[in-house]
Amino acid sequence: MNLEQWFALKVPGVSFSSIDTVLKLSAEGATVPFLARYRKEATGGLDEVQIQNSLDAKEAFDTITSRQKYILEEIERQGKLTDELKAKISTTFQANLLEDLYLPYKVKKKSKATLAKEAGLQELSDWIWEIGHGTRQPEEGQTLEIWAFAFKNEDKGFPDAEKCIQGAT
Repeated sequence: MNLEQWFALKVPGVSFSSIDTVLKLSAEGATVPFLARYRKEATGGLDEVQIQNSLDAKEAFDTITSRQKYILEEIERQGKLTDELKAKISTTFQANLLEDLYLPYKVKKKSKATLAKEAGLQELSDWIWEIGHGTRQPEEGQTLEIWAFAFKNEDKGFPDAEKCIQGAT
């Protein structure tokens, strides 16, 4: 869908040349009331509501096309973009449907808790909880720092006991 088709759908009954003039004058700094009162001849007699609807439609079009571009780039970066999917995304101009198409490819962010579990800190976390709630007693000479040191994992982002304790709590 091009810009002219978009405006025909979103601002029916208003000529594209009038909308184009509104967009140009608005980009130059003209306000909606100014356009409606003093540039009636240039805008084809549009009132404030039609002018505002035109500006809103342009903003919506820009938002949708920007999101389409981002989604296409993200899926392409993952190497999962097919011609069929590209065509579907490029022809979808409803934000919710666009997000539905993107959802299976959206990269899920991992929480701190998930990262800690993947690094093997669950046992340390359980130990801290049990000691804190009195269901377990530490062994002789066993401190939190000594116990946490056993769980360090530089590859997973826990290079020392302090980071392990932070991750486990």
